[in-house]
Amino acid sequence: RGGRNQRSAHAQPTSAFTRGLAALRDSIPDPNAFKDTAINSLSAARETTTKLTSNIYREVKGLTSSELEQVMLKATAPNDVPVKGKHVERLVGVTYQISGRYDIY
Repeated sequence: RGGRNQRSAHAQPTSAFTRGLAALRDSIPDPNAFKDTAINSLSAARETTTKLTSNIYREVKGLTSSELEQVMLKATAPNDVPVKGKHVERLVGVTYQISGRYDIY
């Protein structure tokens, strides 16, 4: 019964090339995990860019606005930092300077 098609009981050692290919195959990331990571990174970048753009827009608007608008922008900045006392004083001062004849709304 021993023929050419029977395998020997001893396994042949793998070549360096085969081991290298196996290591390369194992190091390739899972496509689904890669896709999820890329989507999450893009979302985070989009959110950061939106925030930066909004902040830059507020700064430019403040530079080109009236004193009342400048103080209002500084007093209503979208962050958790308390408003500086000088901005509150300016806001109150500017508000009292506006004549009652003007509709500021």
